[in-house]
Amino acid sequence: MLLLVSTNVLSDEYKCKVKEIQQLNSDGKLSENEYTKTFQKYNVTLMWGDSTRVLRHLDEKGDDFCCTRLYDVIQSGGYENGLKASHIQKGLASIFVSYFSIYTFEKELPFLLNDGGDILTGNCIRL
Repeated sequence: MLLLVSTNVLSDEYKCKVKEIQQLNSDGKLSENEYTKTFQKYNVTLMWGDSTRVLRHLDEKGDDFCCTRLYDVIQSGGYENGLKASHIQKGLASIFVSYFSIYTFEKELPFLLNDGGDILTGNCIRL
């Protein structure tokens, strides 16, 4: 009896290309500004690990740029539901909240990151 076992295991990592960064203005509209344009020059890729629950911001060379954080997974991503994760950091005077979502049920795997007021969007690939 011959038993074939597949060794093709999907990675639990996603590489996400940042396509747009915007901020909420006082008039209630999302828009780019000098800060978001500068931020986008360096913050070109996000790396998400399902098993590590870490979201990393990478520059054009693939080096960590900023903001590496451990997230709590609210919902695992699959074919019917998207990945949803949050990071809450409590300070002395305020609370910083970050929300990350990959629409794993969509073909192009779009993502949304609300990172303390900065809104980053783009598409991911599963490694």
